[in-house]
Amino acid sequence: MSKPKFSGNIWDLFYELVRTDFVLRYHNSLLGFIWVLLKPFLIFAIMVTVFSLAFKIQDRLYSLNLLLGLLIYSYFAEATLRGITSLTEKSTIILKVNFPKAIAILTSVVNSFISFFFGFLAFLGFWFWVKPDGSLLNLPYFFLLVLILTILIIGLNFFLSIGYTKLKDLLSIWEVLLQLLLYLSPIIYPLSYVPAKYQSLFLLNPMAVIITQSQAILITGQVIDWWLLGYTLMLAIVVLIVGRIFFQGQIKRVNDNF
Repeated sequence: MSKPKFSGNIWDLFYELVRTDFVLRYHNSLLGFIWVLLKPFLIFAIMVTVFSLAFKIQDRLYSLNLLLGLLIYSYFAEATLRGITSLTEKSTIILKVNFPKAIAILTSVVNSFISFFFGFLAFLGFWFWVKPDGSLLNLPYFFLLVLILTILIIGLNFFLSIGYTKLKDLLSIWEVLLQLLLYLSPIIYPLSYVPAKYQSLFLLNPMAVIITQSQAILITGQVIDWWLLGYTLMLAIVVLIVGRIFFQGQIKRVNDNF
């Protein structure tokens, strides 16, 4: 017996899935939505204390660079971790109703973006306090970088969500890889601390590009590197297209893995 096809408005379904995920996420939390703002800043406070002493960094912009880097990294980490389990968590709906399964992927990303957005608003409060050399006139460029990162996340989630239905160990593996990514990206240390001959190698990492370019235009007042931006955009689009093709080819058999 075939599953009934969803006959309502797809956008209404998308909205309900986003709203339900958001409510359930903080349902049993004592602080609720406050954790969206509190968690990155608790991590920030610990890291800025430890690493400013460890690296003996006297740069007044270090703490602001660290906070922005952590916000971007946290968005990527949270969105991909939620994306991995997005199909499995919605398996009850998937098994009962026929609807575009990519909606489950997009739902996880949107909820993570909401957390990132409110965290960024709090970051702006620190920005006005420190008064760095960057300009808020560059905000459109910053959100272009965030858009590129979001495209990359969606593409990765197409692979990860299918992979998790077949291999539950993928979640643990990805958590380890995210920790590795944290230290391979110039977040807790400036890119200038990397030997010059290795910096171009570091910038093959799209996260490193997005973080350093965001810091450049919003904090240090440098000009955006359009070559690096173009490279990262093309990489994100390729991952999205290939991921979507892979997802469409595998999703028809995913029911057998639930």
